[in-house]
Amino acid sequence: MGVRYTLWVAVAVSWLCIQAQVLHSQKSLVCNSSDSEALQDLMSNFASALQGWGPNASDNCCNWVGVKCESSSSLGGSDGSSGSGRVVELVLASKKLAGNLPDSLGKLDQLRLLNLSHNLIEGTLPESLLHLPKLQVLDLSYNEFSGPLPASVDLPLLRVFNISENSFSGSLPVWICTNSTGIQVLNLAVNYFSDVIKLGLGNCGSLQNLSLATNSLTGGISEDIFTLGQLVQLSLQENSFSGLLGSGIGNLTALIRLDISTNGFSGPIPDVFQNMKKLQYFIGQTNGFTGSIPPSLSNSPSLTFLNLRNNSLTGTIVLNCSALSSLVSLDLGSNSFNGPFPEDLPNCQKLQSVKLARNKFTTPIPQSFKNFSSLVHLSTSNSSLSNVASALEILQHCENLTVLLLTGITSTKNYEVKRV
Repeated sequence: MGVRYTLWVAVAVSWLCIQAQVLHSQKSLVCNSSDSEALQDLMSNFASALQGWGPNASDNCCNWVGVKCESSSSLGGSDGSSGSGRVVELVLASKKLAGNLPDSLGKLDQLRLLNLSHNLIEGTLPESLLHLPKLQVLDLSYNEFSGPLPASVDLPLLRVFNISENSFSGSLPVWICTNSTGIQVLNLAVNYFSDVIKLGLGNCGSLQNLSLATNSLTGGISEDIFTLGQLVQLSLQENSFSGLLGSGIGNLTALIRLDISTNGFSGPIPDVFQNMKKLQYFIGQTNGFTGSIPPSLSNSPSLTFLNLRNNSLTGTIVLNCSALSSLVSLDLGSNSFNGPFPEDLPNCQKLQSVKLARNKFTTPIPQSFKNFSSLVHLSTSNSSLSNVASALEILQHCENLTVLLLTGITSTKNYEVKRV
């Protein structure tokens, strides 16, 4: 124990020394005059003074709150002065900032990270902000920006672009992928982008997270989205997409989360999930899907969460619980499933939540549910089930069941089941 403690102390001391050196280096830098002018201009556009900024704090903007500088020489500056500092990071999240962004921000040509999220900044984006040659992370989420984005974008090193939770409008800015081909996170959710998705997103070949949720996008999913082989998360919920869900969705073999809920997709769900071996979440609720659950989806060993609630799916529920070894939550409520109640569900060994309300089953809850040890939540309200007493006799064996909604029970409160 003494040796471990000594090693821990040595590591801690080394870390503190490194941090002290970084802090000392930061304080010894003198802010470049052009950067200083840009930050002073930014400050003048805010409705109220920003604590830790301005002459009352320091004449040197490298010492201002949220500002990180690096020496011009380390950045390849032409003056070669180790004491001259260039602004490389500007983080002013959750500062209650209100006002507009000035065009002079474009002078921060060494800026790598800009985070102004969770403020009250409004107006349109200055075009100069989208021409910063070193910018890697831009986070303007949770503000009050509006209007269309500038059509001219040149951010060659961009990795993260997050303008979600604003009021941007116009066509989706797919042109950002023309020069920002290395972008990994593109979050345009909760805005007012409209119209169909034009071709262009396929140029973002490194994209891992694409969120277009809660806009007014129409038509089908752009075919070039199906070429994004590194995509891990695709969020398209709460738009006005329509038509068939293209079979190209099966090309996204790296997907972990797919959310296409609350749209107007129709027709059968394509049977193309066999190669999506990492898919854990498929959320397709509130669409117009018809037919049955495709076999490649009902045999997915990686699937954890399946929600197809509020569609027009029909036929018998067929799920291969021997294959669905990871399934935890299943919601097939508000469809038109019929036939026998699915008696194989207890063999889904991790399944905890089962929601099958508002379907048309022809048989009661089966005896196999006595062995449903993982079940925590069960909803079968208004599913044409009969003999509630028999159901209760079976379900009282489910030792972990805490929420039970049966025919005629409309409250969401817990239903107490007598244990044996």
